[in-house]
Amino acid sequence: MPLNPKDVTDINLVDPNAGESGDALGGLMNLSEGSFPKGSDSDYLQVRGESNTVFHKDSPYAVTLESGKILASLRRPAHAGFINCQLMTVGLNGDADVLVSRTADGVRLLNISGRGETVKVKLDSTVAGDTHGNVIALAPGYEFIVCRHQLKRSDIRIADGFARRQFKVLENGQSAICEVSVESVLGGSPIVAQMAQDNNDKERRILNDMSKMAAVLNYVNGTQGFENESTQMAHR
Repeated sequence: MPLNPKDVTDINLVDPNAGESGDALGGLMNLSEGSFPKGSDSDYLQVRGESNTVFHKDSPYAVTLESGKILASLRRPAHAGFINCQLMTVGLNGDADVLVSRTADGVRLLNISGRGETVKVKLDSTVAGDTHGNVIALAPGYEFIVCRHQLKRSDIRIADGFARRQFKVLENGQSAICEVSVESVLGGSPIVAQMAQDNNDKERRILNDMSKMAAVLNYVNGTQGFENESTQMAHR
């Protein structure tokens, strides 16, 4: 498959041993192109954005993110939902919540609660190196980063209030995988904070699902080694 881990010797790391690990590859799975979901008008994708976010609904089950950050949620009986942005298209199956951020030259996708192969990514050929694209599944608690330039440590471990640990640079240095503390996301995301204030049944269900996943990930994967880049304090 075109998406493979690669040791990038010229990446600008403050500490080359601080976090880069092949263990992060456990958050990715290569899939066939035919595995990407297909939506229908009976599906519905719920989307919330930060105050400065620009996005628009293309259909009840698809959204295009122009800039900023959104939290997209899909709940059964809906079967599929899509987020379109530069460099990748995100496809959701069944119950899943994801944070997607778009900047001028990069995209970040964080799987908060989608289990198994629920959260899929179809990469643009400029990243995948394949004219037919490349499809991967992203595990819960992992963030996938794609950029037009070679990634530096500051591109991966950004100071957004979320706690991260081990990461791995992929391909030609333009994409990476990183593990994120979902608990820190729930405590540090302005979108999640607004949902908690709205306090309706739909929001409560989504918040409850995300909180359950945070507890499961803490129990299964442990909490040692997470660092908040803005404070350099370990979450333990």
